[in-house]
Amino acid sequence: MDNKKKYNSFIDKKSKFVTRQEWLIKNNNGLYIEINNYCKVDYPFKEKVFLYRHKKKTRPKCINDSCNKEVKFKSYTCGYRDYCSTKCSASSKYLQEIKQNTNMKRYGTKSPFQCDDIKEKIKSTNLEKYGVENVFQCDDIKEKIKSTNLEKYGVENPNKLDEFRKKIEKTNIERYGFKTSLLSKDVRVKIKKSLDKNYIIKWAEILKINIKNIEIVNDNIRITNYCAKHNIFTIAKDNLYSRIHSENLDNICTKCYPVSKFNSFGELELIKFIGENINNFDTNNRKLLMGKEIDVLINESNIGVEYNGLYHHSDLFKNDNYHIEKTLLAKDKKINLIHIFEDEWYNKKDIVKSLILSKLNLINKKIYGRKCTIKEISSTESSYFLESNHLQGNVNSLIRIGLFYEDELVSLMTFGRKRKAMGSISDDKSYELYRFCNKLNTTVIGGASKLFSYFTKNYEFDEIISYANRRYSVGDLYYKLGFNFVCETKPNYFYVKNRKRENRFKYRKDILIKNGFNPKMTEKEIMIERGYLRIYDCGSLKFIMKKI
Repeated sequence: MDNKKKYNSFIDKKSKFVTRQEWLIKNNNGLYIEINNYCKVDYPFKEKVFLYRHKKKTRPKCINDSCNKEVKFKSYTCGYRDYCSTKCSASSKYLQEIKQNTNMKRYGTKSPFQCDDIKEKIKSTNLEKYGVENVFQCDDIKEKIKSTNLEKYGVENPNKLDEFRKKIEKTNIERYGFKTSLLSKDVRVKIKKSLDKNYIIKWAEILKINIKNIEIVNDNIRITNYCAKHNIFTIAKDNLYSRIHSENLDNICTKCYPVSKFNSFGELELIKFIGENINNFDTNNRKLLMGKEIDVLINESNIGVEYNGLYHHSDLFKNDNYHIEKTLLAKDKKINLIHIFEDEWYNKKDIVKSLILSKLNLINKKIYGRKCTIKEISSTESSYFLESNHLQGNVNSLIRIGLFYEDELVSLMTFGRKRKAMGSISDDKSYELYRFCNKLNTTVIGGASKLFSYFTKNYEFDEIISYANRRYSVGDLYYKLGFNFVCETKPNYFYVKNRKRENRFKYRKDILIKNGFNPKMTEKEIMIERGYLRIYDCGSLKFIMKKI
C-alpha cells in the first residue's frame, strides 16, 4: 500500500489524530515529508494536510464577487471559510436573503430590530438594568466608556488621537484612494455619474429637450442645450432638475431665466411672477441679513419675499425660531419680510400673487367703501369667499359682515367667540376678529373701517381681540381700527407630510390616545413615528380693543 492509500485509510478511522505531526514523523516519516513539501507556501501543517487530502495547492478565494482575497482555514473537518471577512459575508446578497427570510418567518420584519416586540423588550431590559431605554443614555455606561478609553489610550475619545486619525486616513486611501471617503466629491460623482446621465436623457426625451452634450465639469454634470433666443447655453444638473419640473417656465434657458441653481422650481415660478411686475429686484441676497439669504429682495419697496419649502424648512433642518429670527433681522434693516409656504404657492397661487401685489401697491382695481352696501351673509357664502380669497381659508364664524359693490361681494370681515386653539378663554361679551380680506386683486378703500364700525354699533362687547400673522403682516390694519398692541406670541407649528401642512390642533395628544396610540409617548414622538415633520411660522402679534 503506497503512502496516500495508507494515509487515506487511516483518515477514515482516526481522522482527529491525522494532523499530528509527531505521529506521522514516528510512524510514516515519508508521508510527513511528502505532505510538508506538497505546498511550498508556509501554511500551518493542519492546513497542508487538508490541501493534500483534497488535492489543492492554494487557498480558495472569497466567494464574494467583488472581493479577490484568500479566505482563512477553519479546521480539517470544516475546511475553509466562504468569506474572507465579516464585511464580505454581511454584504453577500445570498446570506442577506436567507437572514431576511428567517427574520420574516420569526418576527414579520426583515430585521429583528424592526420588530416592535423586540424594540419593547430591549427597552424594558435596559430600563430594568440601567434605568434608561438606551444603554448609552446611562451615565454609568458613559463614564465606563470614558474610563476605559483613558486607561487604553489616555483620552476619553480615541478619535482625538493622531494615530487613530492616520489609521482611518490610511484605510480610506487603501479602499477609496481618498483620505475621507464619504465626503469626497470624486467618489460621489463616480457613483452617480451613470444614474444622472440616464435621468437627464429620460427627461429630455419626455419633454423634447434638445440636448447637444452631457459632460462632467468640476465634479458637476453640465448639459449643453439649444435655445431659440440664445442659441447654445449650458446648465448645471441641479438647475436643470428644478426647471424641467416647473409648470410655468416657458423654457429651461439660463439666459432667459438667470436664476441660481439652488432655487426650487416653485421658487423659480415665484421669481418669474415678481419679474413680470417689478424691474428692480435681487435674488438670493446674502449681504443684508448677516449671511442669511433673502430669496427675493424688492429694493424700491423694501420688501423681501421668502419661499419656504416644507421639507427643507421643517424641524429636520431648521430650529423653532428660524423664520421669526430672520423676520426680526429684516425688520432691523427696515425690510418687511413676507414668508410663503410651499403648499400655499401650489394650492393658493392666485391668493399669494394678489397678496404680493397688494404689498407692492400694484393693485389696479380700486373701490371706495362708501360706495358699497353692507349686509350680513350666510355661512356658505362666507366659506366660499374666504377659501377663494384668504390665505388661511375658511373658519367657522358667528358673525359674517360683507361689503357689496354692484351686488358683488368684494370685502368680508368675520367674528366669533375667543378660540381655545389660540389660548383664549371665551365669554358672552368677548369676541375675536377671525378674518378680513378683499376680493382678489381688488383694493376696497375704507372697507375694513366700514365693516368694523358696523360690528361695534350693532353688537354689544366688552373686548375684541385679534391676531396679525407675522409671516405677512406687521399689524398696520389693527392700529388704524383703534386696537392696542398686547404682545408677540411664540411661533406656531404645523405638521407636514407629503408636501402638505396640517393644523396641529387636530393632532393633540388626547385625540391621538383616543385613536389608540401609545399614551406613554409624547405627541411629537407619535407624530414622528407616523412620518410627520413640524414646520414653524413666525408667530403672531396680538391686539385688543376694550369698550370704553
